[in-house]
Amino acid sequence: MLKEVLQNKAFFFTLIYLFLFFLIAKIFPDVFVVISLVFFFIILIEPLANFLRELFRSDVLSKILSVVILLFGFSYAFYLITPIVISEFGNFFNFVMNVLENKLWRNYVKDPSLLFLLDRVIEFFEPRVLGVLDTILSVLASNAIRIVSIVVFTILGLMYGIFYTREIANFFLSMYPKTCRDTMREVLKEVHGGLGRYIRVIFVNSIIVGVAYFVVFRIFNLQYSGIIAFWGFVTNFIPIVGVILELIPVFLFSLSLGLEGLIMMMLFASAIHIVVFLIFLHMMKGLEKLNPLYIIFSILFFGKIFGTFGTFIGVPIALVLKILWKSFVNPLLERH
Repeated sequence: MLKEVLQNKAFFFTLIYLFLFFLIAKIFPDVFVVISLVFFFIILIEPLANFLRELFRSDVLSKILSVVILLFGFSYAFYLITPIVISEFGNFFNFVMNVLENKLWRNYVKDPSLLFLLDRVIEFFEPRVLGVLDTILSVLASNAIRIVSIVVFTILGLMYGIFYTREIANFFLSMYPKTCRDTMREVLKEVHGGLGRYIRVIFVNSIIVGVAYFVVFRIFNLQYSGIIAFWGFVTNFIPIVGVILELIPVFLFSLSLGLEGLIMMMLFASAIHIVVFLIFLHMMKGLEKLNPLYIIFSILFFGKIFGTFGTFIGVPIALVLKILWKSFVNPLLERH
């Protein structure tokens, strides 16, 4: 079998490049983050650029407009949400502390065994929730310059990278022996298609969740609309695990609304996630499917390797690895 791996040039060179990729990503994490974000945004706006190309019959103009629309959208959203989140963060931190200290969930649960279980679960999550809130503040304070640098280089990379996507793809193919480039071209097309649809559906679902929380909280004049909406938007970039992280502050906040408010908030959250799940199934139809257990372990594994950023890119990396497994490893195993 080892001899066949060495003879399969596409597989052999892919293994080498994967090893170098993970090595470089580990040694130069900021470079890895910038490259990942540039790739994410180029893939994200690809349908918009294609639509504008059909509209204006100009490749250059379509790419310029798509980048401008993306940057304007993010800048405007940042302008709207940042003041709200900053003003709410301190009060929300104090609110969470009050809920945990006063154990407000005991007002709704009377069964001793269930109450004991709930106490243990919340005691387990309490230091982690507080740790996340504290980490956010410390990371923003100690890495402000680094964050700004990543944002600047990501914008520059996006502005230039979108005009050279074909050249970059051709360069990557040229890193393989000529005899296996046709094979790799088909593999890369599948990777591009799978990642493209995954990135766009995750982005759309995150927008839906964030906007839904913001609108509902504003309509019913509830506190912390900005921070709950922002938290819902960010955490939904992490499949399965992110939903749990999203619901923790929502649940804690709902405890202050009374039993009826708690039930309504949980029903609303459930309805939203049913909608985004159906959207996910529809947009990912026909592509490689990832087992939920595979998703959870990939988030855990790549989170350990690359830190917090790894939890966001764990599933995309797992998707790529599964496509490579299907293309190279499966045929090899079936022959033995």
